Amino acid sequence: MKTKTLSAFATVAAVGILLMGKASAQPKPPQAPLAIQVEPEKEGPNLFKNPDFEKGLEGWSMVAFQKKGDMAVDKEELHHGKPSLRIDNPAPDFVFVRQMVGKPNRRYRLTGYVKTKDVAPAKAGAKDGACLMVGFTAGAHPDTTVMVHGTTPWTKMTLDFATTAKTEIRVGAGLGHYNANVTGTAWFSELSLVELGHQ
Repeated sequence: MKTKTLSAFATVAAVGILLMGKASAQPKPPQAPLAIQVEPEKEGPNLFKNPDFEKGLEGWSMVAFQKKGDMAVDKEELHHGKPSLRIDNPAPDFVFVRQMVGKPNRRYRLTGYVKTKDVAPAKAGAKDGACLMVGFTAGAHPDTTVMVHGTTPWTKMTLDFATTAKTEIRVGAGLGHYNANVTGTAWFSELSLVELGHQ
């Protein structure tokens, strides 16, 4: 009887060891990948003076390359309750309303809202229109947001760009572009230029 008990005990122990071996041999469930948190880019303050045109055209200057277009503050065409900048091109022209701002070797974000009425390029088949833009200077290559033409509602535009070793850049709103004249009217609102960091 004692021998049978020991034998039974040995059998049970062997089965237990076998089961433990099978359990340890089973693959472990895959672990979920670690989540990497990426901090959003920190934007600095708005570098434009009088960005909402509540002080008229203070801080802004204009160049009309064909001397046909003009700019004004429109207190009737409001956006979010604030006046807007209006550029009128009764004849084909490129009008650039801008400020001289910026530092060398920096990254910037230019944003604003654009609305258009009857904006049309002078060249048949072209897609030139109203835009936010970086003008041609030694401190940055000229660049624009998407050109808006025809008649459109308020649309938000964004342009990221970088400066070189020069200190100042011309940034603002354009109706037309270099060697690309247009006619029509465009309104601009809530213009913003913020620094994103070093280049």
